[in-house]
This record gives sequence, structure tokens and C-alpha cells, in this order.
Amino acid sequence: MLDFRIATFLEVCKTMNYRAAAANLNMSQPAVTQHIQYLEREYGCRLFIYDGRTLTKTKEAEILERYSDAAMINEQEFRSRVSKKEPEPLRIGATKTIGEYDLYDSLTEFSKNSGAQFSVFIDNTEHLLDLISKGKIDFALVEGAVSHDFFDNRLWKTVPFSGLCAPDHPFAGRTVSWEELLGETLLLREKGSGTRMIFESQINLRGYSIKSFEKIREISSPKLIAQFVKAGQGVSFGYDSFLKDGLAAFTVEAEMTPGEFHYVWLSGTSGEEKTYLFEKFSRE
Repeated sequence: MLDFRIATFLEVCKTMNYRAAAANLNMSQPAVTQHIQYLEREYGCRLFIYDGRTLTKTKEAEILERYSDAAMINEQEFRSRVSKKEPEPLRIGATKTIGEYDLYDSLTEFSKNSGAQFSVFIDNTEHLLDLISKGKIDFALVEGAVSHDFFDNRLWKTVPFSGLCAPDHPFAGRTVSWEELLGETLLLREKGSGTRMIFESQINLRGYSIKSFEKIREISSPKLIAQFVKAGQGVSFGYDSFLKDGLAAFTVEAEMTPGEFHYVWLSGTSGEEKTYLFEKFSRE
């Protein structure tokens, strides 16, 4: 059983307000303060400080929060396994591109072969990592590897990454110059999405940035981007799975390197075990 003061600490991290944490825990505010002060003495560091009237977490608190989240998730997992309750559904996260274009067949096979229940959460990479850290999902399938001390990942599959345009667009099936490309309207995912991060990193390596394009439209839905591209209202970049929507592909002078889809989970939890479970039963 986790130290009850850790639960208090996590509630303060969640609310960033001693009074609100006390109310949520049915405790007095002085008791909450005492719990935090005990942990600060125990670990020999400050966990929270005030910047004016705003409560902020120290770097040490952020580290303790992640470790505590993992410990809490593991304890809940243990309680579930030793109880006689029905197994919890597998909670899978996926970025919007993967969820809308690449996950259906794997989920169908997983359901058919395992008979297990599952739930799926579709969001961008940034929000999925937050759900993982809070124990809301077991693992996620994201575009690119996640470089972070508190998350682990492994490769799911490699997929071609190329330019996308309408079938009757002058770029269709061609290799185009950067000068030609930069004059086009670029249809781009929102900040925090895996597709955008991969695209930005690749063009940065070639000495360009998003600002190099004359016109940019940000759209959070991959399906809506595909519709605009198909209608000839701009070009975009993505994976071969987008071609299912009737789009055409093109390459740029320096061809884009393939994209990678990864499993990602919170370090020190059963997330890794569950990725192997999913992979085992989702193979066609």
C-alpha cells in the first residue's frame, strides 16, 4: 500500500491548490500542508513553491509525480489481478492518423483472436502522453519515438512518408523542387500532433521551416485534410495510408525518410506487457 501522503501529494499536483486538494480528500488544509512538509523532509527537497500567489511545482516534484503515478498505476493493477473481478478492458490510445487510417484491421484481429474487451482513445501525441501518465490508458500508438525519461517505447511498424496532393495536381507522381513546393498552400496538423512533429523535423534538416511556406492552414482532423487535398486546395505530407482516400503521392528533391509508428507506455508499469498482448492477438 502506498504511503497515504503520496495520495495527498498527487492531489495537490492535480489541483495545484491546497484548499481544493483538502476539499477533494475530505481533509483540513493544515493536514494537507503537514503531509507535503513531511514528504519534503523525507526527500530533502522542496516540492511546491509560490510565485506570487500562484503555486508551482519544483523540478523535484515533477519527478516524484511521475514515479508516484507509476506506483499508483501498478498498485491498482495488482489489486485488479488478485481480485475475482472480470479483467479490465485493454485501454488503447492512438494518434489521429493511426486511429483513423491504420488501427482498424489490428483491432478487428485483436477482438477476434483474444475475445478481450478494449476501449480506444483518439487524440494527438501530447494529450495521449498525459492520459498515459494519469493511468487513463495502458499504452498508445504514436507517430515517431517519444524521447522522455518517464516513457518507454518500441517500434510497431515503419511506413513511407511522402507528399500528398490531388490526383490531377501537377505534383502527382513527380519529384518536385523545394522552390515549387514552398509556393503551395500547406495543409498542416495542429501543434502537438505526431505527423506535424515528424514533418517539421524533416524539413528543418533541409534548412527550411513551416514559415518558409507562403500559405499555411492548420487542421486537426486528418480526414478533413485529405478532403481539402483531394479537392486541390493545397498539399500535405503524411503516410501511404492517406492514399486510401484517393490522393496521389509526390516526392521532394531530398526524399523524406520513412515514418515510424511506436508503442509508448509509462516506464515501470505493465504497459509494455500489454503492448505484447495486443501485438500477439492483432496479427492477421
